[in-house]
Amino acid sequence: TQLPGWSSNSTQTTGQYSTGTFISASTGRYTAPKSGIYLVTATVILNSATGSYFRLLVPLNNYRTVNNGMHAMEGRLPSSTYTLTVTGAVKLLHNQFISVQLFSASDPNYKVLAGSSFSVRYLGAVDAAPGFLADISTTRKYYRQTGWVEATGFTVSGYNTGLFSQGSGFSTTTGRFTAPCAGTYFVSANVRLDYATGSYFRAQIAVNGKIDINNGLHAIRGSPPSYYYTMNVAGVIKLKAGDYISLWVYSSTDTSWYLHGESGFSAIFLGDVSQFVSGMHADLTKDINIAKNGTRELGGWTTSGAGGMFSGTEFDSTAGRFRVLSEGAYHVSG
Repeated sequence: TQLPGWSSNSTQTTGQYSTGTFISASTGRYTAPKSGIYLVTATVILNSATGSYFRLLVPLNNYRTVNNGMHAMEGRLPSSTYTLTVTGAVKLLHNQFISVQLFSASDPNYKVLAGSSFSVRYLGAVDAAPGFLADISTTRKYYRQTGWVEATGFTVSGYNTGLFSQGSGFSTTTGRFTAPCAGTYFVSANVRLDYATGSYFRAQIAVNGKIDINNGLHAIRGSPPSYYYTMNVAGVIKLKAGDYISLWVYSSTDTSWYLHGESGFSAIFLGDVSQFVSGMHADLTKDINIAKNGTRELGGWTTSGAGGMFSGTEFDSTAGRFRVLSEGAYHVSG
């Protein structure tokens, strides 16, 4: 099902915006005004959703392949209200279009709530900056193995996928992207696991092979309710020339599980240190015990100590507030 009916009414409180007429409210399609690399994020909130599994996909030109790096899956939803999300840097040519699409395996009657979102941002021309969007080429079974494993064996090509690799920084064999120059990079991963049960699993994008679950690029899934699901991590990080990033998965107790080929990994150079204008990448300093319901603003962040973290003067780490000094479009993840 292709999702139409998106609104980009700009207000001070929502941050919604639209430049040009490239998104169609009636079809839900975004058409690229020019060739380039685009930052794409889709978040869909499902309600009254049951059945065996759901898929979220952002296909190119309506070509519905789950091996485009922009796919998420959830089997036997843990509750009737659930969120699926995908994000990544995608290569689009002039007049190609993308849209948000959902697949239900067995539930013919469910809702997509109005809080769902779809965002697209042009980052630069084709071949203008080093980066990649890759998909794991073959599903791999890990047998009699717990602990951390590094994801290897990717593909960066395919018909109507948006996959790409610019520069020589990304190795499809090792799954490592080496920064050719110092600066800020957008990084993301959509990791599908199958038959992954046990007490918990983790996914992380690590800098220089250093596993640190406090680097702000970490996700955890405890007591997984189904045999297949997707974990997501994304953020903007600061790398030095020669630093490398790679994707890691951790099994606590399950000794037989699959890292599925329907998993995406991406990175794109945003600008060198001299072009740095505004931004930050932070992690909570410590666990927070919350003893009441309702909404709470989270403070107590750190922007140092782990690879990739950084901050300008706009971020108040104690209050957890980022103050915008100049109007513009900002990538925000959490």
